Amino acid sequence: MNLSIQYTLVIKVDLAYYFCVAVGDINTDYIQYYHQQLTCTLQNDGIQSLPTLNELEESLSLALCDFQRFMCGWGQWGSDISGKVIKVLDRLDGGRMLNSEDDYREAVRREYG
Repeated sequence: MNLSIQYTLVIKVDLAYYFCVAVGDINTDYIQYYHQQLTCTLQNDGIQSLPTLNELEESLSLALCDFQRFMCGWGQWGSDISGKVIKVLDRLDGGRMLNSEDDYREAVRREYG
């Protein structure tokens, strides 16, 4: 599998799960280190379009929302990420619930591209 495709599809979700479950903390130093290693690996593989640290952090924020959604159905454990999820939701809906799932999809496209 092409590493750039793997990055966009898998790494951010796996990273969210790892920080929440194995590490127990979403530490900025860990994210910066991971970003450095990721971009070095992608460069070595000849990938031209490298994710910025900000892009990784935004992707991680969305992945944390997905992880929280998963945990709501299974039971909470690991890091408390509710504050990070609420921050994303507030960015999407301004603190007021939108009318539909489609409205949230559109808000994600608007805010995260």
